[in-house]
Amino acid sequence: MITSRIFALAFASLSMPLSLAATFTLRPAEGDVKIEWGSMPRPAPLPPLKHAAMLLPVSVEGIQGKPLLMQFDLGHTKTVLYSKKWADMARRLGAGTPEASVPMFTFTLGSVTVTARDVEVMQREGAPINWDNDSPEVIGTIGTDFIDGKVVTLDFKRGRVALATARDPARTTGFQPFKFEGRRLLLPAEFEGKKLEVMYDSGSSAFAWLTSEKEFARLATPGAQVQSYPVRSWDKMVTAVTAPTAATVTIGGTTFPIGEVSRIDGMGFMQRMSVSMLGAGGMVGNKLFLDRTLVIDMTNREFAVF
Repeated sequence: MITSRIFALAFASLSMPLSLAATFTLRPAEGDVKIEWGSMPRPAPLPPLKHAAMLLPVSVEGIQGKPLLMQFDLGHTKTVLYSKKWADMARRLGAGTPEASVPMFTFTLGSVTVTARDVEVMQREGAPINWDNDSPEVIGTIGTDFIDGKVVTLDFKRGRVALATARDPARTTGFQPFKFEGRRLLLPAEFEGKKLEVMYDSGSSAFAWLTSEKEFARLATPGAQVQSYPVRSWDKMVTAVTAPTAATVTIGGTTFPIGEVSRIDGMGFMQRMSVSMLGAGGMVGNKLFLDRTLVIDMTNREFAVF
């Protein structure tokens, strides 16, 4: 388990205008990579969040002896490198002065070599890379631009993310259409007898169901203990509030006990408006799917839960 200071909730990017996405070439076109879960400490007596960030190990030619990671955040619309981390890497690679974007960035993701073009360098707080130890460094975020045109299998049981050009022939049934609007994944769901859409945000990894303050109050189990703790939404600290719930939701033909409902305090007005427009449920994170497999077919705009 990796203790990560990177915990990038999607709220900070919800109301931002879309910018040009990076483009990617994969060789081979299919492969897989293991998931490294980043944990996040919480104030005592709360235990750490064990699945606070979904991280994928990467390697970059010319950088040895330093484990590198990128967050797999499908709540973020584009792949980015963090400015201070990239500045250190660029000096070591002889890549010149870091600019607003990197014309070409090649890295290995599990069994696949990825060539990314026009990757944005995102201005971020945080420390440069510490080259004096072998602790892992999170150097950037992989967003939804990376998965467009691919079939992505998130096998949470096995702890793997697989990339392919077509669906597994053994899994041809159970797929349902989803929307990909503003480069965000909106999944159809059934909740309390109503059909709605929820945004899937793998960057809000530790949460099952993120919703509005009003819905939180309605869904929380009466008299149950409510927990609140600080989390980082990119470079801003906000407060997560969670409580048990008896509610269930059906997504991809599978009915899930939500278990815990959450809200985020400290978001700005535009972020609150953006979340509310996504549907009554708001967002779902990885916690809902941890004992399942989620297949996202970006070519046919269909998904399934197994």
